[in-house]
Amino acid sequence: PPALQRLATAVLAELHDEWQVTDRRYLSETSMTELRASTPDSTPAELAPPPGPHDSST
Repeated sequence: PPALQRLATAVLAELHDEWQVTDRRYLSETSMTELRASTPDSTPAELAPPPGPHDSST
């Protein structure tokens, strides 16, 4: 309904304005750096997609 859309838009606009003027972050630069540093370069086997018919390694 249009009223719900207007309400959601108003809430998001207000949040956006607050995020623009505050220095508070939900994830600090330090914690994001730690996450990037602890992320392995390769995909673990349990997360890798199964080989498909176009996989060149088979």
